[in-house]
Amino acid sequence: MLCTRFAAKEKKSLAKTLLGLPKSQVSSMAVLTDEIKDIVLRGIAMEGHIALKRHEGLLAKRLRALTDDQVLALTAQIQEIENGTAGAVDPAVESLATLWRQKLLSADEEESNATRSEVFGVLTARDSWSFTRQELSQAVDAARKESIERTEKMNALQIAIDEEMKIMAIGVEDEGALAETRDFISKKLKSASPKPSVKASRKLLKLLRSVAAVVAL
Repeated sequence: MLCTRFAAKEKKSLAKTLLGLPKSQVSSMAVLTDEIKDIVLRGIAMEGHIALKRHEGLLAKRLRALTDDQVLALTAQIQEIENGTAGAVDPAVESLATLWRQKLLSADEEESNATRSEVFGVLTARDSWSFTRQELSQAVDAARKESIERTEKMNALQIAIDEEMKIMAIGVEDEGALAETRDFISKKLKSASPKPSVKASRKLLKLLRSVAAVVAL
């Protein structure tokens, strides 16, 4: 049965999402027919707003022929890709995305701002993305805030460990005993302290992978 519900409400959104995925991931999507996959890959390589919009319409038209089951399978695979669970990421893409994140979260404002300009420059070069410039900017800001908070918590933990070491090590001269004491206190403090969040950092990396995939084409 053809997916009439999808044709009426979701085809344009799904077409736009497909055109915003990394080329390497689209190439490995078993749920796509060769024809649709070719249309998507050609669209990803396109530049220019008008051309991309026209191509998006062509893709949406082809997607209308999918059945309900095919749409559900396609949607599930897209979700896996966006969550980073659809297989290994290209090493070159992962390396660039990780480097960008490192520089974006750097305490060096000049380096962070330069990297932000570099990444947003890639975004500006094409119009078809599964997220907006504003969403990426918000992700960067959230990850920077999280990174600062994480550093503060880790520093506080180290100070607490050092203070406990001063108390526990009074009169102790054996280096082995001191090492065991430090390890014991460290484990106790870490288990008692809330672990610093990395959720925002992971979300930022996922978005940066999509951008890096275009550069690495």
